[in-house]
Order: sequence, then C-alpha cells, then structure tokens
Amino acid sequence: MNAREITNQYRESRWIQLFAERNSGETVNKFCERNEISRAQFFYWQRKLRKSACSEIEEAPQSWALCVQSPPPEQSEIIVEVGGCRIAVNSDTDEKLFARVCRTLKAL
Repeated sequence: MNAREITNQYRESRWIQLFAERNSGETVNKFCERNEISRAQFFYWQRKLRKSACSEIEEAPQSWALCVQSPPPEQSEIIVEVGGCRIAVNSDTDEKLFARVCRTLKAL
C-alpha cells in the first residue's frame, strides 16, 4: 500500500466518523458550520462514501458466501458479532435475510 492509498483511507475514515456524528435532523448548513467545512466538501464526501458503500454491497455476495452456510447439526446456533451488533444464527434462520444483514453490516 502506497502513501496515496493510506492518505485516502485516512480521509475516508475521518469523513465516515464525521458523518456518523451528525445529529439527526441537523441541517447541512448547521453541520458544515459546526465542523468548519464547506457545503461543497460535504456533498463531495457524501457522494464519494455512498458510491464506495454501493460498490461494496454489489461485491458482497461473493465475499460473504461462507457467512451464509447453515450451522453444523451438532451446533444449535452461531453467534456473529460485528461492530457491537450481535446476531444469533441457527438452522431456522432465513439465508437470504442473513445475507442482506451481512451486506448491510459490511457497508457500515
């Protein structure tokens, strides 16, 4: 990984954190004022991060394929923990629903 890629990853993580801290109902103008950023920066990074999240979701089914397998018969459930979320998966779990949950968590 070169310096440019590291810089881009750092900037993306900074903006993800910034957007995560946005208060619900807060206007774009207030958010920008509070964080001392321009509206152009806000919309640029919003578009860039959304595009990135969408491309990851499109790729997700292949990368999460192993995640959707049913648990072995001797094991009653599998616990999946991601970013503080805990999901119990058992033989009755709908595989398509679980795949969607996995893709959504990966996008966060």
